Order: sequence, then structure tokens, then C-alpha cells
Amino acid sequence: MKQPTSEATVLVWDGGLRIFHWSLAASVTGAWATQELGPAYMDWHMAFGCAALALVVWRLAWGFVGPRTARFSDFVRPPREMTAYVNSLRSGPKQRFSGHNPLGAFSVVAMLALVLIQALTGLGNSDDIFFDGPWHHVLPDSVSDRLSYIHSVNFWILVTLIALHVGAIFAHWLFLRENLVVPMLSGKKPRRETAEGTGIAGQKPGLALALALASAALVGLLVGLAPEPPPMDFDMF
Repeated sequence: MKQPTSEATVLVWDGGLRIFHWSLAASVTGAWATQELGPAYMDWHMAFGCAALALVVWRLAWGFVGPRTARFSDFVRPPREMTAYVNSLRSGPKQRFSGHNPLGAFSVVAMLALVLIQALTGLGNSDDIFFDGPWHHVLPDSVSDRLSYIHSVNFWILVTLIALHVGAIFAHWLFLRENLVVPMLSGKKPRRETAEGTGIAGQKPGLALALALASAALVGLLVGLAPEPPPMDFDMF
């Protein structure tokens, strides 16, 4: 299949958003893998979780100040527009969007919410054996137990959403002949697949970097401000 020329493509995803997308995928995968590898890797599990939290903080800010297609105001739509998009897939003509379509927008918002819940609950939960979150020891046991429960259940909800997200990507490729992966790598979509050929004019790399540093510092501060855990009481032995 002939690849579109540069004149036939339009920039729709800025570099910061693309780095965020793949970094979040790597962080969530890393957090899952280190959890499965066992207690020796729990420090890495914590590190991946903090990275995911910093990325979500960045994305929330970028949703207000980033380029047009990154802004929540551009892609968060009411349910009736989601229904209209699904109907257009069934009966045509298919609605075109430069950025996220309504189903993709729902996936983005849900994914951000679930990763945020997963990361925040991880800061206060405990498995009572090998791992304590940095804020676990300052919380009542009832609160920590609830956070641990939410952390466990939310993980499977997140896994389900990721599976649906990947399935939707394959469905677009198989049935709609629309490749969603390449644009998230290159930032460009075929002009014919965008709404009236529209795209973004700038990428704001300086602002993206400044927000990334601020987000990392905020998460570092959140973890660093946790009081030191009390010394272990060896009288029990």
C-alpha cells in the first residue's frame, strides 16, 4: 500500500503528547511486570507507579494549555455525539476527526482516571508483608485496607480498559482501514482522514518540558513529604 506523501498528511498530535502516550504505556507495563516479578522488585514497582502519576499530572495540565487536539475542550463530547459516531460507523458516512473521536475521547478520560486512582491508592496501601506505600503508616488501618482493596480491584478495571483500547485499535485497522498507531508515532494523519483537513499549527515543546519537570517535582514532593516510618518493634520476637 502506497504511503501518503508529506503533502497528503497533516500534523494532529504534538510531540509532547506522543511521548506521554508511549511513556504511560511503558510505565503501566513496568508497574505490572515488577509486581508480577515479586518482592525484590517492589521498589521498581513504586518507581513505575510514581512515573505514571507524574505523567497523568502532566496530561491533565496539557489538556488545558496544549495544542488544540490535546485539549479536553476539543475532544470531550456529550453522550449523544458518541452515539452519533457509533451510528456513523454502522451506516456511514463515517465521521472524521482530526484528534480523538468520541469513543477515543471516552477511553482517554477513563484511562487517565483509572491510572490516577491506581497510582494514588498505591501511595497508601500495603500488602502487610513486603510492601508499604510511603503514606501507609500515617493512615488508619481501615483507610489503608480500603486503599489496598481499591488498588486491587481498580487494576482489573484498568486491564479491561486497556484490552478494549487495543481491541479498538485493531478494529479500526481491520474494518475501517484506519491505522491509529502510526499517527501516534509520527504525529501525522492522512489528510483525507481528518475533519476538513485540519491539524495543529504548533507543538509548544518548551511548555511541555516545563510542565513535565513541574509534574515530576510535584510527585517527588508528594512522596518525599511522607514521614519516615516508625522503627520496627522487635519485642514481638
